[in-house]
Amino acid sequence: MFSTIRIKGLLLFLALSSVSFPALSAIVEHSTTNSVQPEKTLISQNIKKPLYRRILDIIGGRRESNGTRDDNFCSIWPDKDRTDSLLTWSDRPLFAWKGSATQIEIYDSEWNLVWKRDVQNVQYLTYPDNESALRRGEDYTYRISYQYQREDGKIIATNKDHPFQVLNLEQFSSLQEGLAALDNQIQNLSDEEKALERAKYFAQQDILLRENSKPQKLWADVFLELFTVSSPEWTDIISQIRSDELCNSNPNNHSTNVSN
Repeated sequence: MFSTIRIKGLLLFLALSSVSFPALSAIVEHSTTNSVQPEKTLISQNIKKPLYRRILDIIGGRRESNGTRDDNFCSIWPDKDRTDSLLTWSDRPLFAWKGSATQIEIYDSEWNLVWKRDVQNVQYLTYPDNESALRRGEDYTYRISYQYQREDGKIIATNKDHPFQVLNLEQFSSLQEGLAALDNQIQNLSDEEKALERAKYFAQQDILLRENSKPQKLWADVFLELFTVSSPEWTDIISQIRSDELCNSNPNNHSTNVSN
């Protein structure tokens, strides 16, 4: 009798074993898949988003009316009327506009000419590598000369001055650490994806130059990342965004085109 019980017990144990281990294996496999899948799904959804919309998501805080302009010229950066974004992290910033510019000049705080360049048929220009870098913590004035046509057909030549400041060394170094960590994370991405991630990093920064002062946004550096990607599709989209979103004098007329 005891032999019969032992045999039945052994058979029951083997039967339970044949069910339990595959079931446990299935639970572990299912759990591992669920823990990874949400991240993959989010990344996939982000990449599949239209490029136009992805860029708008980054510059959302900068999409507002520049007011009514009687000369149809728009200074994107720097813009003296945008007092919350007259700061640049880079000491070789990008100057951007929309209109018929003829020359740009950079002056230091004592009105010494630092650099100038004649421009034609371009809508942005980066401070060149072969010039001495702008000094950190210093104030500068950006003067842009341009032409526009009046309603009577007459061509008018004029210029406007826009102040800006280069971020001081301490604040630069602090942001550089975060940017270096980001670059390490995105090193295997395409140049386009890297530009989007770096632009997003700069767009998230709020810089206090002094206590109780208005936080400064680093739109100069966001535009530096977004405007300098070499890709025909990218260039076309940036041109459209510059016209529809960054230089739109009617705040209720922002483009809703997200098909690109």
